[in-house]
Amino acid sequence: MKGKNMKWLFKEKDCTENDISRIEKKFDVILPSDYVELVLKHNGAYPEFKIYDTETNKENMVQVLLSCCDEAMNVDEVTSLINLKGVVAFFADPFGNYLCFQYSIDNNYQIVLWNHETRTLEVICDNFSDFLNKLY
Repeated sequence: MKGKNMKWLFKEKDCTENDISRIEKKFDVILPSDYVELVLKHNGAYPEFKIYDTETNKENMVQVLLSCCDEAMNVDEVTSLINLKGVVAFFADPFGNYLCFQYSIDNNYQIVLWNHETRTLEVICDNFSDFLNKLY
């Protein structure tokens, strides 16, 4: 359960429920409640643990939780850049890739890694809390 107890550093300005609602309406999704709870407290922050493994790659890295506020390279801007229906970015890595929620028609989601070089998605896990618990 390190995900819930993880330290977050250098948070940006607070985001609000209105910021969350704006994103949900713009991209026609319902953001996971555990993500919303975290981003309301740690918007734009850096996690204490940054490394995670996938089935195909070991020692992937995250850098920063994307801001939900009106700031450069925020959730809105990055998600629009990725430009895939049902894909909403939430984390940046140091190499130009993004971790995203990928939604199905019934609004269930998975965590995926969007690779900026190949413009492909790789499934990481089934939910946000599981992803946080994968970080080491």
